[in-house]
Amino acid sequence: MVDFTAFDRHVETHLDRYLERLREIVAIPSVAAQGMGQQEAADWVSELARQVGLNARQIRVNGSAPFVIAQGGQGARALMIYNHYDVQPPEPLDEWESPPFELTRREGRLYARGVADNKGNLVARLCAIEAYQETIGPLPVRVQFVIEGEEEIGSPHVERLAQAHRALFQGFDGCLW
Repeated sequence: MVDFTAFDRHVETHLDRYLERLREIVAIPSVAAQGMGQQEAADWVSELARQVGLNARQIRVNGSAPFVIAQGGQGARALMIYNHYDVQPPEPLDEWESPPFELTRREGRLYARGVADNKGNLVARLCAIEAYQETIGPLPVRVQFVIEGEEEIGSPHVERLAQAHRALFQGFDGCLW
């Protein structure tokens, strides 16, 4: 049985670093519907994946925004994790109480475009992998992130990615979305 006390302490101790990462990614206006910020966001996500100990690369298919594929861990079991780095357009801007691409804390809550869908989840998952490896040890399962930049416009290239790179989608025991 794994004792997660050290993990919990580590997360509490590094919370400012994790929030800084979230601040950085939400500052990138990666709006697929407007064709902006996708490469910058993919580069940022790729770098964070490397920082937390995963192998990361980018793949494009048929003019898509970059897909980030990040892999790591060892073991007989495998988990695919899906995320996206694109966000909805911030308009109408006058309805925002704070700038949409600036992480703001109000009444104990965080606000910015993408905090809940899906940049916050992505950063949390990558930081959890980092914290696990730093406190408990190597990942006991193989993990693979498939991170796209077009989810908010209906993921028009996911099927093409799966067809062109079938092996990326095989051999998993489950998928977290």
